[in-house]
Amino acid sequence: MAESLLAKEMGEITKGDHAPAHNFKLLFNINQENRVVTVILKSADSLNVTTGNQLFLYYYEKAFSLMPGVTYTNAIDNYDQQVNIEVGNLITELKGLNCEQASLTYKNALMAMTAGFYKGTFSFTIFAP
Repeated sequence: MAESLLAKEMGEITKGDHAPAHNFKLLFNINQENRVVTVILKSADSLNVTTGNQLFLYYYEKAFSLMPGVTYTNAIDNYDQQVNIEVGNLITELKGLNCEQASLTYKNALMAMTAGFYKGTFSFTIFAP
């Protein structure tokens, strides 16, 4: 059966003193057993490229770089031509603060994390099996 999607908007969420943006929508995907299987944090405001890149790097440093036992990575810098690039290359582009599109996925045995920045919107998603 299909999973239900519960959405709740949260304003002024700060995930750290140095987070480049603070307004997000928080979405939970809850299955029929009332178990949260997906958490999505999505920017509520349109972000310029510099802020989007800074936010992406913030979540890379605070989440992705700490994920143990990574078994799969996928990084792209263009949604129209989705060619997997090295994670280090994507991070270098983001540090230049002019990467208009970016996506990063890490997976291990327990979960998957994805971050994306596209058309002024940043999202960070955690999936559990």
